[in-house]
Amino acid sequence: MPELLQSAIELAITLFGAYFAAVWLCVAVWTIRDIRSRTTDGFVQFLCGILVILFNLPGFALYLILRPPETLADAEARAARIRAAARPASEACPRCHGPIESDYRVCPRCRTALREPCVACGRLMSLEWQACPYCATQRASAPE
Repeated sequence: MPELLQSAIELAITLFGAYFAAVWLCVAVWTIRDIRSRTTDGFVQFLCGILVILFNLPGFALYLILRPPETLADAEARAARIRAAARPASEACPRCHGPIESDYRVCPRCRTALREPCVACGRLMSLEWQACPYCATQRASAPE
């Protein structure tokens, strides 16, 4: 019986050691992958990997406390939202309310006339204008 008990204890210690090694490896791999998604600084990536490899779960807890709060993808998405918010709002078609640009002659969705070229300078004029603001020429078909 003592031999069987000793074999069972050795098996339990071996299984526990294998489990501990697997957890250690998985935590280290996860940390390295996570820090790569959060910074491009190779030195910081190296330090975080070494911290977790050397100190395992206590090192992992330190990493979770000290890691950058957002991933590179999150930071880029936030920057894109800020750039989009800073961009001036485009005009809207008076008929269909679709987005139009300042140099469109007609709405690309509903083909509503938006502007016409000045007969003198050729720059686009709003249909509501009486004269061209660029060259002061009276509009050819000025509304009465």
